[in-house]
This record gives sequence, C-alpha cells and structure tokens, in this order.
Amino acid sequence: MNDIARPPMGPTNGQGSPEPIDNLLRGFFRAEMPEPWPTLSRPEPRILPFVRPQRASRFASTRSRLALAASVAVLLVTSWFVSGALRSNEATNGSVVPGTEHATPKPETRPISVFPRPEKGR
Repeated sequence: MNDIARPPMGPTNGQGSPEPIDNLLRGFFRAEMPEPWPTLSRPEPRILPFVRPQRASRFASTRSRLALAASVAVLLVTSWFVSGALRSNEATNGSVVPGTEHATPKPETRPISVFPRPEKGR
C-alpha cells in the first residue's frame, strides 16, 4: 500500500507560519466582534389568549357549491356548442344554398384508387 503525504491542515507558507493575509483577516474580524461578548437576556414568556376560530357559515359552503355547479354547467354547454350538438341538423344530406330554405343533395363522389388502373389491350 502506498503512503500519501497529507498537506498541512492550516494555510501556511511552507515554513509552518500562517500567510500574512490570514493574519490581516483574523485581526479585522476580531476587531469587529464585541469585547466582552454580551450576555444573553431572555425575553419573558408571554401567554397568549386562546381565541377559538369561527366556523364558516353554511351560506359560504352553499355558495362555493353553487359556483362549482355553475362552472361545470358552463363547461358542458360550451363543449356541446363547440362539438356541434346544439346546431340545427336541417342539412344532414347536403349543404344549404344561400337564399333557399332547403338543402341541396351532395354530389356523388367515387373513391379514388391508389393503384393505377391497368391499360386495356396489354
């Protein structure tokens, strides 16, 4: 097993004495600390009065339930309107021609073949 030399624990300049910047910083921070350190003065304990929380009125819960029911109703009506369920179905087999009251039949469409038709005679 190999022994690994550990570096020194404190910041030193190689001779075992701290760096000059460390001495400057240590002196600055010690000068900022109060001397002597102030003693602890605990605040006196206070007993707060117990105030029972008031219950919500019955009208408040009813009001929130009505708001929920109204929002669900608006959501359903809007989804039916967007899907076309509330539109009139007069022209189910054709389109309505402007200026008339009735629907015209759809033109007949034939399916389009994906494959080319074979030529006759070959």
